[in-house]
Order: sequence, then C-alpha cells, then structure tokens
Amino acid sequence: MTITACSLCGNFLDDSGECGECSNFDNSAMIHQIGGDHYRSKKVQPIEYIMANDMPFADGNVVKYVSRHRQKNGAEDIKKGIQYLLFILENEYGQKYEF
Repeated sequence: MTITACSLCGNFLDDSGECGECSNFDNSAMIHQIGGDHYRSKKVQPIEYIMANDMPFADGNVVKYVSRHRQKNGAEDIKKGIQYLLFILENEYGQKYEF
C-alpha cells in the first residue's frame, strides 16, 4: 500500500484515496490502478521511484518488472527485467552478455 497524504490537511488517505479527517478525495493517478494492485500494494510505487530519480526508460522497466514479479507474472517478469538489463548493457556499454 502506498502511503499518501491529503493535499488539504496532511492526514493519511485510505486505500480509496479519501481523507478521514477532512473528507477530501484524492483522484490522482497514484490512487487508481487498472488491472490489479501489484503497484498500489508497494510502500513506494515503482513509478514514484523512477520519476524521482529521473531514470531512463530501460532502467525504469527493470525497476517495474523486478518490483512486481511476485504479484503478477513471476518468472516472465524476471525475464523481461533481464532483457532490459541486456539492452542497457549493449546500448550504453557496447557489450553483449555471454551466456
């Protein structure tokens, strides 16, 4: 679960994005997730970490897939993360991984 503070009073919002203190409703993209809760269930959502660190696309996808593999697609997500690591290795360092 991502902990989000109310923009009006600073109290913590519940899972639906509502503030129990002032009844403000946060309708931000961070509260709503389509297709499961594999990101919302995290203390820090991957998108928050990726954006806060200005990560490039491929780096961000590594974070995303590694963060969700246990709740979503298992080994397939690990393989996707590895594929993005290989893209980074080739495109940024000019190296191919020897299997």
